[in-house]
This record gives sequence, structure tokens and C-alpha cells, in this order.
Amino acid sequence: ASIVANAELVNNFYAIFAFIRDFTPKPFSTKESAASSAAQACIDGHADLVIVLSKSADSANLVCKYRPNAPVLVVSADEKIVRWSSSQFAQYGLVMDVKDASLEEFKKSGALDQALAHARSLKLIGDKCKGVVLVAEQSEKDLIVSHV
Repeated sequence: ASIVANAELVNNFYAIFAFIRDFTPKPFSTKESAASSAAQACIDGHADLVIVLSKSADSANLVCKYRPNAPVLVVSADEKIVRWSSSQFAQYGLVMDVKDASLEEFKKSGALDQALAHARSLKLIGDKCKGVVLVAEQSEKDLIVSHV
């Protein structure tokens, strides 16, 4: 584990993000633009975790495309999406009834605390989490990004 942690120190996430963004065809869709913003917020804000509330696997994949410097916890009511995302690099799944939950409902209902507890149980984050980037699908074309 210490070898992997040491190897991660040489990654320049700013350069990786910029390279991927520069070579992605323009114009971006609204969803792609929000996903790149989520990854950028994670890098700039030194967030420890990205939580994606997902109705499809596309939004989590778009966020991961830009290589945020933190693991991505995919929260979905659909067990197929959670299983599929768990097979992807740096994505971890959690089945939770969040079908039509907005970011505010997710925070107020205690679901955010449950997701953070799950992330701690997987040792994705420590007890002192610096920040979390939340991403929610508003529709098939739109994502909402929030930093907690």
C-alpha cells in the first residue's frame, strides 16, 4: 500500500485534467461540462471523495474521464448501475434509494452521512474528511455539482 501511495504522489492531476480537457471534442454537452467542473472542483478543492447520485452510469464515467484525485462513490437505487460502477477503476458503488433525490434532499435526509459512513468503512476517506464533491443527475442531459 505504501508503494502505491508513493507512486500517486508523482501524478500531476492538473496536467492530466488539462490534457484530457484539451483533447476532448468541443463544444461540450451540458453534462460533460458539469462533469469536468466536478473533477476540477475536486482537484482545486483537495476533496477526499466524489459522490455521484446516478440514474445511469454515464455521469460517473464522465466524472472519472477527467481523472479527479479522489475516489468516486456512485450512489444509485439501481443495483445494476452499482455493480457495473464497482467494476470500474476508482469507482465504488452503494445501493441507496435516491431515485429522484435532489442534492438538498440528499444532504437533509441523512443519506449523505450514510454515504460518508460507507466510504469510511471502505477506507476511502479518513475520519477527518477535507471535502466532498457531490454530483447529481438532474435529467438525462444535466448534472448539478456541489462542494461540501
